[in-house]
Amino acid sequence: MNNESEPPDIPSQVVCQVKGASGATQRSNENAQGVVEVVSVERPAAYGLTELIRKWRSLIDADGGSAAETNAILYDSQLIEIPYAGAGRASVAKIRRHSFPWGRAIMFLTTGYTQGPTGDTPVNSDSLQFIVQGFTNDGRYAVSCHFGIRQPRLPESADDKKLKGKVIFNWDKEDKEAAKWLDTQADDSFEPTPERYETFLESLRIEPPGRR
Repeated sequence: MNNESEPPDIPSQVVCQVKGASGATQRSNENAQGVVEVVSVERPAAYGLTELIRKWRSLIDADGGSAAETNAILYDSQLIEIPYAGAGRASVAKIRRHSFPWGRAIMFLTTGYTQGPTGDTPVNSDSLQFIVQGFTNDGRYAVSCHFGIRQPRLPESADDKKLKGKVIFNWDKEDKEAAKWLDTQADDSFEPTPERYETFLESLRIEPPGRR
């Protein structure tokens, strides 16, 4: 914080870690784990968020917008998440929008985040993430989630040596091809499925402090 007359450097937030359920498929980084962040956006101008929030709300509410247009905003334009993710978003796939009891969100898969070239790294399940960006109905909070998700047909990790029968995409050169392929995979082929994460998000209760 600067001083009592100025806003804090970052909005107030609550961060929750999500771990895989007992019996769920596990891998090197514990599949089905992730982070849920709930961030106050009650004073967007104080944090320079006004235009960013407008863009995300427009994207979330664009039920009639094409997947190609949405993908261009998320991938080509790299629309910044709230709170900020400190690396560039890789390929974007499986875009979906959903209304929850607490608000609305857009959700999608990304093959990961990177700050530069990764060499010959293959797109893999370790790097695959299910991303959620939404806002509460009262407009007071942004909700951002990064969840682990696995696609069994991809290599397990960047160092996976058992590649027989796996689908290989070069992370740097074939990210758009990877996104097209992921879009064609059935939802129930992912572990956990996107629907399981939606069910979890349905159970969230987001209220201002002091309310019960």
